[in-house]
Amino acid sequence: MKRVGLVMFVVILWSTNSFAQSAPAVPDIAPLERAVQESPQDANVHVQLSQGYAMVDRPLQALEAMEHAVAISPDSVDFLRARATLATWAGDYARARDSYRRLAKLQPDDHDVALNFARVNAWSGRTDAAVDAYKQYLRAKPDSPSAWIELARSEMWRGNYAAALDNLDTYQDRFGNDDACTRERAAVLARAGRPREALDILEPLFRAHADDYELTLTRTIALTADRRTREASQAFDALRQLQPDSSDTRSVERTVRNALGSTADPGVNLYRDSSTLEILRVEPRATMVFASGTALSGGFEHEQLRADKGSGLEQIDGTESARHDQIWIGAAHPFAGVNLRGRVGQSRTAIDSLTAYAIGADVMPFDGLTLSVERSSGLFVVSPRTVGLGLHQVSHSGRVEWSPTLRLVVAGNVRSQTLSDNNRRWEFTLQPRYSVARTERLNLDLGAVVGHLSTRTNYDNGYYDPSRYQYYGFIVYPYWKMRENVGLGMSLGLGAQRDDFSPAFRPGGNASAEATFGIFKPWALKVSGGGIFNQRLGSGAFGGYSASVSVIRKFSFTSSAAR
Repeated sequence: MKRVGLVMFVVILWSTNSFAQSAPAVPDIAPLERAVQESPQDANVHVQLSQGYAMVDRPLQALEAMEHAVAISPDSVDFLRARATLATWAGDYARARDSYRRLAKLQPDDHDVALNFARVNAWSGRTDAAVDAYKQYLRAKPDSPSAWIELARSEMWRGNYAAALDNLDTYQDRFGNDDACTRERAAVLARAGRPREALDILEPLFRAHADDYELTLTRTIALTADRRTREASQAFDALRQLQPDSSDTRSVERTVRNALGSTADPGVNLYRDSSTLEILRVEPRATMVFASGTALSGGFEHEQLRADKGSGLEQIDGTESARHDQIWIGAAHPFAGVNLRGRVGQSRTAIDSLTAYAIGADVMPFDGLTLSVERSSGLFVVSPRTVGLGLHQVSHSGRVEWSPTLRLVVAGNVRSQTLSDNNRRWEFTLQPRYSVARTERLNLDLGAVVGHLSTRTNYDNGYYDPSRYQYYGFIVYPYWKMRENVGLGMSLGLGAQRDDFSPAFRPGGNASAEATFGIFKPWALKVSGGGIFNQRLGSGAFGGYSASVSVIRKFSFTSSAAR
């Protein structure tokens, strides 16, 4: 990201051209240091010492020497340019940015200053400032192809993929679809949830340049996003052979580990609602992923439920509590583009025991569309009463997630449940979501939700069973990127609801938050919580809250070469 090679090249040009007449071909640092001590207020002596340090590859000392020259002559354009170049080379981006800001005031018509300021911000991860500076430069110099590419890359780095593609479209209209545009487009699409399109664009280039590091990096990300486990593993092996110590290689390794690596996840969840229902759930689980794409998983689930007498959720005999335990194993494997998955386990309560299972499939026929179906069977655990009655259920569900553009996602869920008390439940939700902002620190989406639930019969069996329930609402999804490995996501919803018990629409809403510490690290901590306000829950309550803590261990994805 820092483009060190380019920076060093600029430094060499500066050191050999800007002050070549005053610098020796092979500098002797000691006399220059003595000259500075003898003439500490002579800016040119500090410049000569700075150049000497630069020529012997000592960038930090060169920068400090130039700092003294700038302090003596703060309005010298040459000194500020040298300071900016040396600061960039030394990785001191704060001083580089300060230099370009001061240069912009001294030379407001020098558009190259805006370009260099944009580049320094991009290399230092200040993508908001970089995007603004690139746009400023392109307003004055719209025919600069490299600046359009760099603007698109900065938008990509801050996750604004739609804007990045818009800039590449502008580049293509102005300069044609050349190699630079194709490479950058593939990189954006690979990260934006369009891996197959990225691979289609990438393939001709990769065949001609199989040892190209940037192409291999993009290809690894695309294969990972497409969950082609074996090929992603092989691509990462090739990437590591090309540049094993690169920061980009380490970044891609974290991406592959997060998406395809094995995990262990002991989690605890606490729930309480206005009907006095309390549920403590402990559910440790682990997943092992193989290079073939096969995933084996297993876990244990313990639920302790409690509700006050008279709530309608306690057991029929008045017992306030119940317990449910389940141990399970699962497997998943891709077959010809379809991911088949299944799970089987033993569920047990104080009065009942049965074999629970789930079997499903996921398919992505093309980029931006995912279809999922599942059949499951097991105990119907909502409250102590459903457990005490020994209710169980068979469920059929489907999910569609469609992203027609990079800014819009539409998700739909349908489910049909058959319960052992001869009841039937039907439920569907529709949730469109639109990306409003993607910045360096904040992602912001706006969405809506339509939800319907209907039940054939209204029993008093410890769960919510209206003949019809409707909810319509709007949702705000802010996500704060506090640091690379720390993020906070929220969901804030407000809408109107009604059911056959309260036929008039009434306001209701919900709020939830999840903080993640260690997003790309081997260990991660997730802490989440949420509340429901005047909105129906599974128990029939109108309000409730939940909190959970989960510690996740992510194991490095073992490459195919090691198998």
